[in-house]
Amino acid sequence: MKRDVRDVDMTPWPGIGGSIWEEAIFSNGNVRYIVYYSLSKDPGARFPMEAGVIVEQNGEELAHLRCDAGSVDSGYPLPLFDAKVAAGQVYSLETGQWE
Repeated sequence: MKRDVRDVDMTPWPGIGGSIWEEAIFSNGNVRYIVYYSLSKDPGARFPMEAGVIVEQNGEELAHLRCDAGSVDSGYPLPLFDAKVAAGQVYSLETGQWE
């Protein structure tokens, strides 16, 4: 199902930690699909980029599908964050919400 970027929930990287990451969250009824990637800031990391999809239903993890190591080579800069900003949304670190 195609969705407008303003209707996609996402958690952007808060600017701290050992990796740069973001996740997009899609819902279909009581099932949530969390699509994520993480880019390690460690220059010696063997596979600095990892990604996957977590499927949850009623708060219970049903599946965690990880991308093959080395198969993900994009992410930063933050593409979904940039798309939401371009659509006129602003993320509030205080509330954890898009406004």
